[in-house]
Amino acid sequence: MPSARERLVMVLQAYLELGVKPDDDEEERFRKRGGTAIVTFVSLLAVPNTVLFLVLDRPLTAAVGVAFLVASVALLGYLFATKDGVLFLRATL
Repeated sequence: MPSARERLVMVLQAYLELGVKPDDDEEERFRKRGGTAIVTFVSLLAVPNTVLFLVLDRPLTAAVGVAFLVASVALLGYLFATKDGVLFLRATL
């Protein structure tokens, strides 16, 4: 039975593969996995950032974090549904 750490690694690897097509070349796979990882990490950072600005009574600044989060989730959903990395990679640059 795999340890908790091994299970976490398997889940993360499976998550990063969601936007990859079987016929993608290695460079395309690398770009899609890297883009997915970066967008996910930055999106996770946007949540406490948004909460912080709301606590500091800066709703307009907090809205920037929310807009980024919504756009990131939409882009990831698009990538996972279509596996088309062109729009995803252009939009994340």
